[in-house]
Amino acid sequence: MSVKLCHMCGSDLPKGCRRFCSEKCRRDFQKEYNREYAAKRRAEGLCRYCGEPATDGMASCRPCREKYRKRMRRQIAARRRTGLCIRCGRPRKPGYRQCHLCLTYSSMWRSGR
Repeated sequence: MSVKLCHMCGSDLPKGCRRFCSEKCRRDFQKEYNREYAAKRRAEGLCRYCGEPATDGMASCRPCREKYRKRMRRQIAARRRTGLCIRCGRPRKPGYRQCHLCLTYSSMWRSGR
């Protein structure tokens, strides 16, 4: 009988699992795959979403960028209406549009740290 191993970490698979030992390994594998796939498409000069030629030295084509912008505008508007952080969706800090974590991150980024 052969022992099946997790595709991500190489540990023994629990009974009933096919490729990954945990949800974390499955997510990590998917994240790594997506990163490599996007890098490959970018190196080929293709849009990371649809595979059409990317434009203006960007990672995506103009139609996909427009779709992304519309989706983000809707998401930010919905988060504003519900009182959530516009960046991550957690409860925001009173009097601000972002949560404490995102405000801290933003200030560090602006100061160059």
